[in-house]
Amino acid sequence: MLTSCSYPGLALCTAEKVAEYKGIPVDAVLKACRENTTKMYGI
Repeated sequence: MLTSCSYPGLALCTAEKVAEYKGIPVDAVLKACRENTTKMYGI
């Protein structure tokens, strides 16, 4: 289902799907996301 809006509450569901497709733990996806956010926004 494609939509034109995003809802932050779906972020964990998205991370779970990415982990499933890549065959890696959800924790690894979330860690990479946090590291990328830190690098991109300097926070």
